[in-house]
Amino acid sequence: MSVRHTGWAPAVVAQVVLGAGFLAHLAVVEVLFATAGTGKNTVLTVAKFFALHAASIMMLQLVLMARLPWLDRRIGMDRLTVWHRWVGFTLAWTVLTHATLVVTGYAVLYSMPLLATFLSLAGVVASLLGMCAAAIIVAVAALSLRRARRRMQYETWHAIHIALYLAVLLALLHQGLEGTTFASSPAARAYWWTVWALVLLAFLAGRIVVRSGATSATGSG
Repeated sequence: MSVRHTGWAPAVVAQVVLGAGFLAHLAVVEVLFATAGTGKNTVLTVAKFFALHAASIMMLQLVLMARLPWLDRRIGMDRLTVWHRWVGFTLAWTVLTHATLVVTGYAVLYSMPLLATFLSLAGVVASLLGMCAAAIIVAVAALSLRRARRRMQYETWHAIHIALYLAVLLALLHQGLEGTTFASSPAARAYWWTVWALVLLAFLAGRIVVRSGATSATGSG
């Protein structure tokens, strides 16, 4: 008599774990925003909402890019690459929306023209770092569109993608200097930077430790 297998497939388990972890993080983000997300006006409050979610999407993108064996073997690189592409476009639009709302919010707050507000914000270190990170993310997303991608050699496209590491660094510095919502309490601050530390450790482990170990094993075989 055959025994019916009722367990979930490894790919489904990996997708559920990844999705549940991201949704649980978003739930905490919503709580943080609800308790300490009020800005100087309505537009800036909405800008904070998009800022928190842009950072969260960036965390997810790093996990997808980490080449973690547990995800690679269960979900597959082809599917992860597709997710990475669409999460990247989502990140670009979220970052662009956040930046637009910030400039608009301060323009409304101080009754200034948009261009003058933009230039004024560019003179603030924290804002300038965020602007540079946003510019890199949006530029890479634009160059990743199929029409632009087909006109570039893979090596060129890959080199441009490396700039995203700089964008992550600039974004972290921007968050550290701004830090309004997640710095509302010691618990919020501890949670936010703990999640970032875990994401970065996962990325470094997958990209450097695991891959270097695999390369050594291949070379010695």
